[in-house]
Amino acid sequence: MQEPDLTPFERVAVQMQALVPVIRAFEDAFGKDAVREVLEQRVRDDIADARSALGGEGNLAKTAAAFNAFAKGNALQFEVIASEQGTLNVDVTHCRYAQLMEELDATDLGQLLICDTDYAFSLRAGVELDRSQTRMGGAGHCDFRFRLRDA
Repeated sequence: MQEPDLTPFERVAVQMQALVPVIRAFEDAFGKDAVREVLEQRVRDDIADARSALGGEGNLAKTAAAFNAFAKGNALQFEVIASEQGTLNVDVTHCRYAQLMEELDATDLGQLLICDTDYAFSLRAGVELDRSQTRMGGAGHCDFRFRLRDA
């Protein structure tokens, strides 16, 4: 059976529409703080796994291509601020992922389930990500700052 041809945003939308009600039920049953701690630990574990599995050289061209893939279908509007030797700086000014989580009344979960996964994804590509703000967190833009990992 062939999988439907969905954009990354469409895949995330399906996942979040299924996950958010389940997570909210867990919060009701076990407490918001306990569930939040489990989610945060999972993100930390994923980042640690990605960091320990590093191999090969980072590639900012592949990172840019992946970024464009996640923007497919107008999911992100962004501006490349700088693309120099070893760095790629991008500001996201419009984010349908944040809009989706707003519609699901779940921006608090969106940061953990969507935004924070960017760190492990970047590490797996051999690239470090620094970001001080996100649209999901209420900022005017997300400030992605990618750089090749130090050898």
